[in-house]
Amino acid sequence: MQTDELDFINYVYTLQNSLQSSNSLWQRNLLNSELVSRCQYSLNTDVASSHLKLASTLYCSGHLHAAVIVLEDVERRYHSKVKAVCGCRPNEGSDLRVFSYMTTGTSNDGFSESPFACGVSFFKQESCIAPFILLFEMIRSITEEEVAQRDFDEKLWKTCAEVDARPFLHYLQYLTYGGLGQRDEQLHALVV
Repeated sequence: MQTDELDFINYVYTLQNSLQSSNSLWQRNLLNSELVSRCQYSLNTDVASSHLKLASTLYCSGHLHAAVIVLEDVERRYHSKVKAVCGCRPNEGSDLRVFSYMTTGTSNDGFSESPFACGVSFFKQESCIAPFILLFEMIRSITEEEVAQRDFDEKLWKTCAEVDARPFLHYLQYLTYGGLGQRDEQLHALVV
């Protein structure tokens, strides 16, 4: 199997796990360890996005200490050479080979590309594992007339929330440290 196919399977697996986690929380069930442990198979997609989704799931389910461990890991790996990649909207003039080089690590010239961090996306069905503030992004459609004026891509985009990985990392740190009563760490996350 090629890398692109494995990446797609990994993405679908990650989405399935997060949908199941959200559904479990929506039904007021405890997040079981099997769902959390299955997330480890999808943590190698990029530097931050899958880790941050896991941290968000842990935060929303009340597992604040576990969320801190994941967030500290992301912070260690998110260095200054990490490139932010947003896949929510098409970018005119972008070269798909550049992204391919980023995922494989080398180009035809032997040039090694820096690691990357995708944006973190939450669909409406994942609302129970997203911080409360992101729910406002998911309900941007106010009237049926407004929805009717959008094309298919706009309808999909307007019913989900996507946030850049680095600000989301700091926001989750702020929320989690606040929940643990660690005011100094909370303030540090705020000013970073």
